[in-house]
Amino acid sequence: MFSDFMVNTWIASTIVAIVAGLVGFFVVLRGSSFLAHALPHGAFAGAAGAALLGLDPILGMGVFAVGGALTVSTLGRRGRNDVVIALALVVMLAAGALFLSLGGQYSAEVFALLFGQILGVSSAELLPILVLGTVCVVAVIATYRPLLLASVLPEQAAARGIGTFGVSIFFAVLVALATTMSVPIPPLTEDRRKDIVKHLHKVLENHRTALRNVRRDIKEAVDKLEKEKLITIEA
Repeated sequence: MFSDFMVNTWIASTIVAIVAGLVGFFVVLRGSSFLAHALPHGAFAGAAGAALLGLDPILGMGVFAVGGALTVSTLGRRGRNDVVIALALVVMLAAGALFLSLGGQYSAEVFALLFGQILGVSSAELLPILVLGTVCVVAVIATYRPLLLASVLPEQAAARGIGTFGVSIFFAVLVALATTMSVPIPPLTEDRRKDIVKHLHKVLENHRTALRNVRRDIKEAVDKLEKEKLITIEA
Protein backbone atom coordinates (compact mmCIF):
# COMPACT_ATOMS: atom_id res chain seq x y z
CA MET A 1 0.00 0.00 0.00
CA PHE A 2 2.90 2.36 0.73
CA SER A 3 5.19 1.43 -2.14
CA ASP A 4 6.76 4.32 -4.04
CA PHE A 5 4.26 4.28 -6.89
CA MET A 6 1.35 4.00 -4.45
CA VAL A 7 2.58 6.98 -2.42
CA ASN A 8 2.72 9.08 -5.60
CA THR A 9 -0.74 7.84 -6.51
CA TRP A 10 -2.19 8.85 -3.13
CA ILE A 11 -0.55 12.29 -3.28
CA ALA A 12 -1.71 13.02 -6.85
CA SER A 13 -5.21 11.74 -6.11
CA THR A 14 -5.45 13.88 -2.97
CA ILE A 15 -4.39 17.03 -4.82
CA VAL A 16 -6.85 16.37 -7.64
CA ALA A 17 -9.64 15.63 -5.16
CA ILE A 18 -9.09 18.91 -3.30
CA VAL A 19 -9.02 21.00 -6.47
CA ALA A 20 -11.97 19.12 -7.98
CA GLY A 21 -14.00 19.79 -4.83
CA LEU A 22 -13.32 23.53 -4.87
CA VAL A 23 -13.62 24.12 -8.61
CA GLY A 24 -16.40 21.55 -9.03
CA PHE A 25 -18.58 23.43 -6.53
CA PHE A 26 -18.61 26.47 -8.81
CA VAL A 27 -18.91 24.28 -11.93
CA VAL A 28 -22.23 22.96 -10.62
CA LEU A 29 -23.28 26.35 -9.28
CA ARG A 30 -22.68 28.07 -12.62
CA GLY A 31 -24.06 25.20 -14.71
CA SER A 32 -20.72 24.77 -16.46
CA SER A 33 -20.53 20.97 -16.41
CA PHE A 34 -20.44 20.85 -20.23
CA LEU A 35 -17.46 23.20 -20.24
CA ALA A 36 -15.65 21.09 -17.63
CA HIS A 37 -16.35 18.01 -19.74
CA ALA A 38 -15.32 19.54 -23.06
CA LEU A 39 -12.03 21.20 -22.09
CA PRO A 40 -10.02 18.06 -21.18
CA HIS A 41 -11.20 16.28 -24.34
CA GLY A 42 -10.65 19.28 -26.58
CA ALA A 43 -7.22 20.01 -25.11
CA PHE A 44 -6.15 16.61 -26.42
CA ALA A 45 -5.42 18.45 -29.68
CA GLY A 46 -2.76 20.48 -27.90
CA ALA A 47 -1.09 17.35 -26.62
CA ALA A 48 -1.14 15.81 -30.10
CA GLY A 49 0.24 19.01 -31.66
CA ALA A 50 3.01 19.28 -29.08
CA ALA A 51 3.97 15.64 -29.65
CA LEU A 52 4.10 16.32 -33.39
CA LEU A 53 6.51 19.21 -32.78
CA GLY A 54 8.58 17.27 -30.27
CA LEU A 55 7.44 19.35 -27.29
CA ASP A 56 6.03 18.36 -23.93
CA PRO A 57 2.41 17.19 -24.47
CA ILE A 58 1.39 18.70 -21.13
CA LEU A 59 2.52 22.15 -22.33
CA GLY A 60 0.49 21.84 -25.51
CA MET A 61 -2.49 20.63 -23.58
CA GLY A 62 -2.32 23.59 -21.21
CA VAL A 63 -2.13 26.06 -24.10
CA PHE A 64 -5.14 24.52 -25.88
CA ALA A 65 -7.13 24.24 -22.65
CA VAL A 66 -6.63 27.92 -21.82
CA GLY A 67 -7.16 28.95 -25.44
CA GLY A 68 -10.35 26.92 -25.64
CA ALA A 69 -11.60 28.42 -22.39
CA LEU A 70 -10.97 31.97 -23.63
CA THR A 71 -12.63 31.22 -26.98
CA VAL A 72 -15.72 29.72 -25.38
CA SER A 73 -16.06 32.59 -22.91
CA THR A 74 -15.69 35.24 -25.61
CA LEU A 75 -17.98 33.70 -28.23
CA GLY A 76 -20.47 32.46 -25.67
CA ARG A 77 -21.23 36.05 -24.77
CA ARG A 78 -22.80 36.56 -28.20
CA GLY A 79 -24.76 33.33 -28.51
CA ARG A 80 -25.81 30.13 -26.81
CA ASN A 81 -22.98 28.97 -24.61
CA ASP A 82 -23.65 25.24 -25.06
CA VAL A 83 -23.55 25.57 -28.86
CA VAL A 84 -20.21 27.40 -28.69
CA ILE A 85 -18.78 24.75 -26.38
CA ALA A 86 -19.93 21.94 -28.69
CA LEU A 87 -18.43 23.63 -31.75
CA ALA A 88 -15.14 24.31 -29.96
CA LEU A 89 -14.99 20.69 -28.79
CA VAL A 90 -15.57 19.33 -32.29
CA VAL A 91 -12.97 21.65 -33.83
CA MET A 92 -10.32 20.77 -31.25
CA LEU A 93 -10.97 17.03 -31.52
CA ALA A 94 -10.71 17.28 -35.31
CA ALA A 95 -7.43 19.19 -34.94
CA GLY A 96 -6.16 16.48 -32.59
CA ALA A 97 -7.02 13.75 -35.11
CA LEU A 98 -5.25 15.77 -37.83
CA PHE A 99 -2.10 16.17 -35.71
CA LEU A 100 -2.03 12.46 -34.94
CA SER A 101 -2.42 11.54 -38.61
CA LEU A 102 0.39 13.93 -39.57
CA GLY A 103 2.61 12.33 -36.96
CA GLY A 104 2.12 8.95 -38.61
CA GLN A 105 2.98 6.97 -35.48
CA TYR A 106 1.50 5.87 -32.17
CA SER A 107 2.31 8.28 -29.36
CA ALA A 108 2.01 6.65 -25.95
CA GLU A 109 2.17 9.99 -24.15
CA VAL A 110 -0.70 11.45 -26.18
CA PHE A 111 -2.97 8.45 -25.75
CA ALA A 112 -2.12 8.31 -22.04
CA LEU A 113 -3.67 11.77 -21.74
CA LEU A 114 -6.92 10.33 -23.08
CA PHE A 115 -7.04 7.06 -21.15
CA GLY A 116 -4.60 7.78 -18.31
CA GLN A 117 -3.03 5.58 -15.67
CA ILE A 118 -3.10 6.88 -12.13
CA LEU A 119 -0.54 4.28 -11.03
CA GLY A 120 1.97 5.73 -13.50
CA VAL A 121 2.57 9.01 -11.64
CA SER A 122 6.25 9.50 -10.87
CA SER A 123 7.84 11.86 -8.35
CA ALA A 124 8.87 14.27 -11.14
CA GLU A 125 5.26 14.64 -12.31
CA LEU A 126 4.01 15.53 -8.84
CA LEU A 127 5.58 19.02 -8.97
CA PRO A 128 3.52 20.44 -11.89
CA ILE A 129 0.38 18.85 -10.43
CA LEU A 130 1.12 20.44 -7.07
CA VAL A 131 1.95 23.87 -8.58
CA LEU A 132 -1.17 24.03 -10.75
CA GLY A 133 -3.30 22.69 -7.92
CA THR A 134 -1.96 25.35 -5.56
CA VAL A 135 -2.66 28.06 -8.13
CA CYS A 136 -6.25 26.86 -8.48
CA VAL A 137 -6.84 26.70 -4.72
CA VAL A 138 -5.32 30.14 -4.09
CA ALA A 139 -7.32 31.64 -6.98
CA VAL A 140 -10.60 30.26 -5.64
CA ILE A 141 -9.89 31.46 -2.09
CA ALA A 142 -8.80 34.92 -3.26
CA THR A 143 -11.88 35.47 -5.45
CA TYR A 144 -14.42 33.45 -3.49
CA ARG A 145 -16.86 36.27 -2.65
CA PRO A 146 -17.10 37.95 -6.10
CA LEU A 147 -17.07 34.55 -7.82
CA LEU A 148 -19.88 33.28 -5.60
CA LEU A 149 -21.97 36.43 -6.06
CA ALA A 150 -21.47 36.44 -9.84
CA SER A 151 -22.40 32.77 -9.97
CA VAL A 152 -25.58 33.03 -7.89
CA LEU A 153 -26.80 36.58 -8.59
CA PRO A 154 -25.09 37.92 -11.74
CA GLU A 155 -27.38 40.96 -12.00
CA GLN A 156 -26.70 42.03 -8.43
CA ALA A 157 -22.99 41.40 -8.95
CA ALA A 158 -23.00 43.68 -11.99
CA ALA A 159 -24.85 46.33 -9.99
CA ARG A 160 -22.09 46.20 -7.38
CA GLY A 161 -19.42 46.78 -9.99
CA ILE A 162 -18.28 43.20 -10.48
CA GLY A 163 -17.55 42.46 -14.13
CA THR A 164 -19.49 39.29 -14.79
CA PHE A 165 -17.83 38.81 -18.17
CA GLY A 166 -14.41 39.04 -16.57
CA VAL A 167 -15.51 36.55 -13.91
CA SER A 168 -16.67 34.18 -16.64
CA ILE A 169 -13.30 34.37 -18.38
CA PHE A 170 -11.48 33.94 -15.08
CA PHE A 171 -13.53 30.88 -14.17
CA ALA A 172 -13.09 29.29 -17.61
CA VAL A 173 -9.32 29.68 -17.31
CA LEU A 174 -9.52 28.24 -13.79
CA VAL A 175 -11.33 25.18 -15.13
CA ALA A 176 -8.68 24.88 -17.86
CA LEU A 177 -5.88 24.92 -15.27
CA ALA A 178 -7.69 22.35 -13.13
CA THR A 179 -8.10 20.20 -16.23
CA THR A 180 -4.44 20.47 -17.17
CA MET A 181 -3.46 19.59 -13.60
CA SER A 182 -5.67 16.53 -13.31
CA VAL A 183 -5.15 14.91 -16.72
CA PRO A 184 -1.34 14.49 -16.96
CA ILE A 185 -1.26 10.86 -15.87
CA PRO A 186 1.64 9.28 -17.81
CA PRO A 187 1.76 5.78 -19.31
CA LEU A 188 3.25 2.96 -17.27
CA THR A 189 6.90 2.22 -17.94
CA GLU A 190 8.07 -1.39 -17.93
CA ASP A 191 9.95 -0.96 -14.64
CA ARG A 192 6.96 0.63 -12.97
CA ARG A 193 4.69 -2.08 -14.32
CA LYS A 194 6.97 -4.73 -12.82
CA ASP A 195 6.92 -2.93 -9.45
CA ILE A 196 3.13 -2.82 -9.50
CA VAL A 197 2.83 -6.50 -10.41
CA LYS A 198 5.34 -7.41 -7.70
CA HIS A 199 3.42 -5.38 -5.14
CA LEU A 200 0.08 -6.90 -6.15
CA HIS A 201 1.54 -10.40 -5.90
CA LYS A 202 2.78 -9.60 -2.42
CA VAL A 203 -0.63 -8.27 -1.39
CA LEU A 204 -2.31 -11.36 -2.83
CA GLU A 205 0.04 -13.66 -0.97
CA ASN A 206 -0.62 -11.80 2.28
CA HIS A 207 -4.35 -12.25 1.76
CA ARG A 208 -3.88 -15.95 1.05
CA THR A 209 -1.85 -16.36 4.22
CA ALA A 210 -4.47 -14.49 6.24
CA LEU A 211 -7.22 -16.68 4.75
CA ARG A 212 -5.33 -19.87 5.61
CA ASN A 213 -4.84 -18.62 9.18
CA VAL A 214 -8.55 -17.85 9.52
CA ARG A 215 -9.53 -21.26 8.19
CA ARG A 216 -7.09 -22.94 10.59
CA ASP A 217 -8.42 -20.98 13.56
CA ILE A 218 -12.00 -21.83 12.63
CA LYS A 219 -11.16 -25.52 12.28
CA GLU A 220 -9.40 -25.56 15.64
CA ALA A 221 -12.35 -23.82 17.31
CA VAL A 222 -14.85 -26.24 15.76
CA ASP A 223 -12.74 -29.26 16.74
CA LYS A 224 -12.55 -27.96 20.30
CA LEU A 225 -16.30 -27.44 20.51
CA GLU A 226 -16.92 -30.87 19.02
CA LYS A 227 -14.47 -32.48 21.47
CA GLU A 228 -16.26 -30.85 24.38
CA LYS A 229 -19.54 -32.12 22.88
CA LEU A 230 -20.95 -28.61 22.65
CA ILE A 231 -21.75 -29.15 19.00
CA THR A 232 -22.22 -32.17 16.78
CA ILE A 233 -21.23 -32.23 13.15
CA GLU A 234 -23.06 -34.78 11.06
CA ALA A 235 -21.13 -36.51 8.31
